[in-house]
Amino acid sequence: MAEAEARVRGELLGELLTRKVQDYDLLRHRASILGVDLDACGVLVVAQLPGPARERLYPALAALARRFRGLATHHHDTVVLLAPGEEPRAVAGAVTRELARTVRHEITAGVACVPRPTAVLAAHDEAEKCLRTMLALGRHGEVAQVGDLGFVGTLFNGRPDIAGFVAATLGPLLDYDRAHGADLVRTLEVFCASNQNARTTAQQLHLHHNTVSQRLSRVARLLGEDWRQAERLLEIQVALRLNKLGDA
Repeated sequence: MAEAEARVRGELLGELLTRKVQDYDLLRHRASILGVDLDACGVLVVAQLPGPARERLYPALAALARRFRGLATHHHDTVVLLAPGEEPRAVAGAVTRELARTVRHEITAGVACVPRPTAVLAAHDEAEKCLRTMLALGRHGEVAQVGDLGFVGTLFNGRPDIAGFVAATLGPLLDYDRAHGADLVRTLEVFCASNQNARTTAQQLHLHHNTVSQRLSRVARLLGEDWRQAERLLEIQVALRLNKLGDA
């Protein structure tokens, strides 16, 4: 019975992952028979499993889907779960912990929001791209959405949200400049272009060195003390360039 239920749930989700679906009302009805509200399933998780662990997981897919009140299937070298929830990372975190206990191995997963049943395929593509990007970056055992990958996620997303990335990265500085007529963003641009040399920045901006130091201290308070760390600074520099191009 468990194998039959797993197959039915898997086939239903498999249909949603194709481009051939036409009758979504029928799919909703079939899902309701399994106790699944397809319209409430707003989270899609794509998790990669190590090869030796897959055979141990597949028999447990029905139990996994039942526990999360959704649908689950294996798709190529991944497990895909469609489940209800308003907090994608929280749902994905719970799913990966359950998978890790089952297969006794760390799980890496990409997650995406599903606004409606007709968007399942697009959400799967987004979550899978997120997963592949994390694996390429060596971020094994993590759970993330495209937005968590910074500029890498922005570049590799099929629908890049450049404005969203700039706002997420530089938002506090942009807001401060608008509210106080300040010039923190420009100062940061020159500072990065000057190889992070405050004296050179002061010379180029025709400011006193102390003024630049005060502005950089304000940047640290707004962006966080870790803003000069290599990976974070790279994202900031990309955002500065994109912001400047947007203004142009």
